[in-house]
Amino acid sequence: QLGTQETPLTLLQHAHLLLVDDDAISLFVGKRLLETHGIQVVTAANGAEALAQCQQQKFDVILMDVSLPDQSGYEVVRAIRTHTAFHTTPIIALTAHTIPDIHERCLEAGMDDFLGKPFRLEDLLAKIAYWLAMPAASASESCPSPAATQPPKLLNRLRDDLGDTILVEQ
Repeated sequence: QLGTQETPLTLLQHAHLLLVDDDAISLFVGKRLLETHGIQVVTAANGAEALAQCQQQKFDVILMDVSLPDQSGYEVVRAIRTHTAFHTTPIIALTAHTIPDIHERCLEAGMDDFLGKPFRLEDLLAKIAYWLAMPAASASESCPSPAATQPPKLLNRLRDDLGDTILVEQ
């Protein structure tokens, strides 16, 4: 829950995030945009790099592309979830796939939420802030998606903090 002094943007300050995507431009732009909001970003271009990063450090949130060159994002998440340190780490799927059951497949694989590409930066930041505000034990215990439960107050406060929106395309 957001405290009276806490805004969605203060939740983002100093968050430690792993961004996994096989597109070099998406990694570069995503990292820079997230860093402008105070988020510490580590990137991985494939599943092997993501797993190696998870062996070396703990993350507050993981953003996972579903389509990776060496293994699917689903497989990577299943492997990440086997590590005790990542049982409750929020993992948000990022994908341009539009197949009807993609959201359910992401949840079944152990991801906590889903965001389709292209997306607005404010929507991504709102999802990250939502999961940072969740108690750790709640993260991967079949919590409803923030899209369904996101308090309008949180989104409105984030819009107030951000001003204009930015569209992020693949």
